[in-house]
Amino acid sequence: MNDSHTSPSYESLRRRILTAGVIILVLGFLVLVFDSRAFFEAYLVAFLFWSGISLGGMIILMIFHLTGGKWGGVLRPYLHASLGTVLLIPLLFLPIPFGLSQLYAWATVSAEAAAHSPHKAIYLTPTFFLIRAMVYIGFWLVLALLLSRRGEAGDHPKISAVGLVIYMLTVSFSSVDWIMSLERHWYSTIYGVVLVSAQGIGAFSLALLLTYRLRIRGEDSTEEIGPKEKADLGNLLLMLVIFWAYITFSQFLIIYYGNLPEEATWYVARTSGVWGWVALALVFFHFILPFILLLSRARKQNPFGMTRVASLLIAMYFLDILWLVVPSFDAQSGWVSILALWVTIGMGGIWTFVLTHRVRIQRPMESLS
Repeated sequence: MNDSHTSPSYESLRRRILTAGVIILVLGFLVLVFDSRAFFEAYLVAFLFWSGISLGGMIILMIFHLTGGKWGGVLRPYLHASLGTVLLIPLLFLPIPFGLSQLYAWATVSAEAAAHSPHKAIYLTPTFFLIRAMVYIGFWLVLALLLSRRGEAGDHPKISAVGLVIYMLTVSFSSVDWIMSLERHWYSTIYGVVLVSAQGIGAFSLALLLTYRLRIRGEDSTEEIGPKEKADLGNLLLMLVIFWAYITFSQFLIIYYGNLPEEATWYVARTSGVWGWVALALVFFHFILPFILLLSRARKQNPFGMTRVASLLIAMYFLDILWLVVPSFDAQSGWVSILALWVTIGMGGIWTFVLTHRVRIQRPMESLS
């Protein structure tokens, strides 16, 4: 097999992907002219999707550094490359402060209304929101840079042990700020874990898809994946799917038995009308079908079959983010969802360009290690 990561055709493809992504994203920005609210709502979905993939790759890499195993060696080039995409997060976040008043009701709440919930009024202010965002992103950047360094062999496990704690705390708090506060009267104590599980599935599925897809096409010159490693990769993906289902159902069960109006209304909005069908799609395509498929030993040994499962889970990750975010807004959910898909594709062109640049650098480094 030939490694084509430095070939002229590969570079040409990367440039075309970047150009297409920029054009699509610019066309999406034109929506600001006539429907700025819909644009910012769609942009938030796209930002959460791609930043989640970047952060999910970081947590999978840290787990590998702590636990070891040949499965991590198989995915390592793409997990290491995804660290470079963490550097995109502050750039992609830049438009969001300009849309705070259109995304979050608390950004324009009156002093009289704020007096009814003073602790939230202190926490949910535009200035404090942006300060916290800078802190979260700052931690992620430092963590990504530390994990990217080629230091002593024992450095990465130590960094990863501390990094996992930082990751869990920052992602939990950012999920409260960026998603849960879209409906400021609703809360869930395990919401951050729900997002962590979703990010893990999205990142692991993408790394698995890229790894197997390039091998199927004969464009990866690294050693073949053995039967044990294939089984491990399939089992890890199955574990992530089960963990996501467990955490998501636990949140639903807690709120269901609590039977409090301010909590139940969140699920009412997401199980009514078309969103009810989306919820059923998530149950079937995000859990039941992947669960059944990943129980098969033969499928775990089949790269083509695993790419299909990984592709399905990436699509479901996007649908999950859509389901978490868009019902929080008042109307036009169909238009916002279509626009969100468009902006996500455009943003994905830029994200993919950065990832493939990092893969190109990572390959020679891997060969020397």
